[in-house]
Amino acid sequence: QGMFFTGNIPAQSVRLITLPARTLITTTRNATADTALSDGGSKNAAGGAATQMTVRADGTADGRRVSLIKIPVPPGNTADTHSIFLELNAATLSGAIPVQAHVYGITDNTWPEHVLTWGSAGKLLKQNNPNGSSIQHNIVAAQGTSAFMLGQLVVDSPIPSSHRIDVTAFVRARPDGMASFLIAQEHRWDTAQPGLTSGDIQQAGITITAREAGQNGPRLVALTPQPPWNVWQKTHFNTGADDSAIAGTGADPDRDGVVNLLEYSLGGHPLTTQADCLPVLQSSNGRLEFSFRRDIGHRDLRHTIQVTDDLDGNWQDAAVSVRSGPFTPTLEGFSVSEESSNPLRRVTFFEAPPTVNLRRFIRLKIELLDQ
Repeated sequence: QGMFFTGNIPAQSVRLITLPARTLITTTRNATADTALSDGGSKNAAGGAATQMTVRADGTADGRRVSLIKIPVPPGNTADTHSIFLELNAATLSGAIPVQAHVYGITDNTWPEHVLTWGSAGKLLKQNNPNGSSIQHNIVAAQGTSAFMLGQLVVDSPIPSSHRIDVTAFVRARPDGMASFLIAQEHRWDTAQPGLTSGDIQQAGITITAREAGQNGPRLVALTPQPPWNVWQKTHFNTGADDSAIAGTGADPDRDGVVNLLEYSLGGHPLTTQADCLPVLQSSNGRLEFSFRRDIGHRDLRHTIQVTDDLDGNWQDAAVSVRSGPFTPTLEGFSVSEESSNPLRRVTFFEAPPTVNLRRFIRLKIELLDQ
């Protein structure tokens, strides 16, 4: 969109820039549950009502703090999703020196924010871990089984600001429409260099704004390609793309008898009178051939070829293609071929010769799918 980056790049650093092939749209989902859990003397206390969640590892059991967050997965979460970020409003507990915490994705979404305690989270958090600041004193119990490290949260200011962690792969794999995260500050080494001091205690903890604060709570931010149908509408109708009487699926602005959804699927033009994009039915070697074009770049469609021997009877699905995938015959004796490596391809459906009736009716059903 003609934008470019200006600013200073620190020494010995690089910036990686991604230019998406399609226009991206942003969707967000706010946390529906979050809680702050404490070890030691507070291990049986719930923290779901807190407006600020503390993350800390100070070398003592009483000083250990973690945060748990649960967020619905944004819509359109498919393989086409470009990126999904966990966005947290975070600050250091004190000072402007960088401090760090690890972000884990956890597969259990059943935890209740106002009931869960450190003591009741034994499958996720180690229990009765003694004081200490070495790696053996870290507290995530389920690493690699139900807790998976996704990245790190680095904060360098006591003034709260937005921080994003890329959680794309983890969120894509969530089967139940929810994603949960654990934020934990951990001891990173047993012996610090170069002074050879024992253990690792960072200079401060991190505070994260909870959803109970009313604003700036945790959320997921997804960048997804704009649906091909919407891109097509914008391309052909510009400012009229939101007018269903002109740009809707059933509209026919050029009045050629081919509605927009058919024009979109079959490679036609909605503002140019033409009917040559419609399917063609012909006889070859004693059987019918039904052929049509389709644009496989339009991956938000379901194509169904249907047959019947009686227009007053039921139509049967003979072959189906979903989201530009190959056609799969669903009735015995029928076959489909698809020609050309270009986005606009010719599909030919070959019918099985009738064995009882000498009549056959064939039609193409096109459906627009959700992103």
